[in-house]
Amino acid sequence: MTGEQATMKLRLLIGISLLPDATEGHPTAHKAACAGSEDEKPLPPLSTAERMYWREKFRNFLTFHPLPNGGSYYTRNVRKYSLQFRARARARLAALVDAHPAYSLMQFVRALSEDMNQNVSRDFVQSIFQSWHWSWKRPVYQQRAKYTAYNMQRYAEFGQWRARIDPNRIVYTDEAHFAARKTRSNVLYYCADHVESKYPSRTRLLRRDFARFIRYCCSSGAIQHRQVMLLDNAKVHSAAVLREEYQALTAQYGVYFYFIPTYSPELNATELLFARLKGKICGRASDRPILGDLIQEVAQVTTADVAKMYKHCDLVGRGY
Repeated sequence: MTGEQATMKLRLLIGISLLPDATEGHPTAHKAACAGSEDEKPLPPLSTAERMYWREKFRNFLTFHPLPNGGSYYTRNVRKYSLQFRARARARLAALVDAHPAYSLMQFVRALSEDMNQNVSRDFVQSIFQSWHWSWKRPVYQQRAKYTAYNMQRYAEFGQWRARIDPNRIVYTDEAHFAARKTRSNVLYYCADHVESKYPSRTRLLRRDFARFIRYCCSSGAIQHRQVMLLDNAKVHSAAVLREEYQALTAQYGVYFYFIPTYSPELNATELLFARLKGKICGRASDRPILGDLIQEVAQVTTADVAKMYKHCDLVGRGY
């Protein structure tokens, strides 16, 4: 398609396609627009795809040109304009987040379109949030299950038990998930309704692996006689099958198991270790194997560091 043909088609679009409501139902207007003057040859009718293509191209008026191909000069100008527009959009979007932190994604899209006086897409706004490493989560202002009367009584009993037992007998245990492609995430409060969907559960596999891991620790001597292993109330730790396994391990190796109160990660020193490991690897490259970095970071944890973690949980458990 030559530039002259593109210009003629654009002229037709301005008269008809950009104003579909005004010309709809008026075959006379369509015939007059297609006929042109007596000296001009009538243009053939455009297909739906052609109308959509040229209408979207004309809307981007700052970078519009009638040629079907761009060329290096045009490409440089478009890239320069796109970078400048994205920089302005990032600044405006940051101001909108400060003013309306509880907006949903589509509310940010509409607000940014009004602020920039130009339509922006959902993917464009979402790409800016992803470049900031922001994620959308539903805020939970309090853990109701933690502050029930029963759980508070267990919390008090745990503090008394923790004050009586020798700290050297306590063994903390837990598991954590490390995602190589999501090593860092800033939480953006999102109060819109959540989406319910099916998600394959791996609880049974984790439960089986945990039982195998605990038995290996007892048989290898990593957990010794009369030591107490602290567990949280996750399903992978508190299932009925595992409780039978705990009783068998207590009878065979003399190892005891104690469940901390519900929703109380501050009583588990392993959480402090996982927080340290995730903080160390958050700035790493995502294309590098993560297991080797984790092994190196664990090897750098000293006995003094572990003692500080134990002391912190000891003071918290006793109410200090």
